[in-house]
Amino acid sequence: MSWWWIVAGFIAVPALYFTVASLIGTVAPRTSGKAYLVKAMKRQGLEASTLTEPCLDELTAKAMKVADMMKEVGGRPYSTALMEHLDATAATIRLYFDGHLQSDWDRDNSVVQTLKRHGIE
Repeated sequence: MSWWWIVAGFIAVPALYFTVASLIGTVAPRTSGKAYLVKAMKRQGLEASTLTEPCLDELTAKAMKVADMMKEVGGRPYSTALMEHLDATAATIRLYFDGHLQSDWDRDNSVVQTLKRHGIE
């Protein structure tokens, strides 16, 4: 066996590892974030079936963007900021369904606008 195979192995194995890790890293937060949002909705007394899959995806994507901004600006851990924002999103959905969002500021909330955009009244 040539020494080239050993060098190629030292290069290929880490490259393959980082490729797989980056693929998992891009898919995992969205999947786990959506699952956490569904659990947070259940804690608020809501069924996940009240929202469509695209609506859940968009709400999760927005929460991920906010968590990323919180991480960069405030130095907060990403996972903590994401969970807090998803809990707040679930609480906002609950208030929206209960009819407690009356003022213009509440109706202009990004969560409420997302729900309306997906036909959830």
